[in-house]
Amino acid sequence: MKSVETEARAMLGVAAAESRSLRRSVRGRLVSALLAGFVVVLFGLYANLHGHAQALLPTSYLAPRFLVYELGIYPLWLALVAVVCLAIDSERRDTTAGVADAVDSRPLSNFALRAGRLIGTVATVWIPLVLGFVVIQIVGAITAPPARFNFEAVEPVSLATFLVLDALPVLVLWCSVVMLLASWLPSKLVVGLVSLIVLAVATSIVSNSPVYLLQALSPVSVRGFASDLAPRTADVWVLGQRASIIVFAVGLLALASVFGRRTDVVRPVR
Repeated sequence: MKSVETEARAMLGVAAAESRSLRRSVRGRLVSALLAGFVVVLFGLYANLHGHAQALLPTSYLAPRFLVYELGIYPLWLALVAVVCLAIDSERRDTTAGVADAVDSRPLSNFALRAGRLIGTVATVWIPLVLGFVVIQIVGAITAPPARFNFEAVEPVSLATFLVLDALPVLVLWCSVVMLLASWLPSKLVVGLVSLIVLAVATSIVSNSPVYLLQALSPVSVRGFASDLAPRTADVWVLGQRASIIVFAVGLLALASVFGRRTDVVRPVR
């Protein structure tokens, strides 16, 4: 029990160091600003479009307040690309920042090391998404109707479901896939290209799947529009599918730990 607690603390320490290293890097700051800005601009433009069009064609457009699933898939896809940019270079970044030396000074398993890197990378990508939607909620509350600017907050139950039960598990799964590819493939360029190809193929498969298979294949909710009158969150089947995604991600991370190389381990010279 004590070893498990020690391993968990070490893993959280690696996650904090990874997240801090990413936040201080130019790449991490660029990714954070791009994700948060894209969320705000996307919902702001669509809200403005909806406000101008509803006077002419009241039933032709739906309010962005109820379209978090339909519009949120675009910043989520951008976040998956950002994971590729951040996760493929974690080992070299740790060596440059001195994280590898700190890891070498304490006992730490390969799985805990990579799990900490995964948590830090996912947090660096997920938090800007949350901040972008927080800005939308604040601006929507300030400029609520009858304000002249057509902007309103997203329905809160659907937003929380999207961020916690949709975006977070798929980011964890995708980061574990990228880390597994990085442990197998020799070059960062090859890892990046293969990761983007896998992402494009997976997106194409889900987009062209029959409706009756979407609930099982899609990593995000496909339940339809949100509602103020009858807000709905995930049912037991969705929770089970998200739990299976997390379990699958842990399995991929375990494989990455088996095949991955440790930069903080110095082999004795014979």
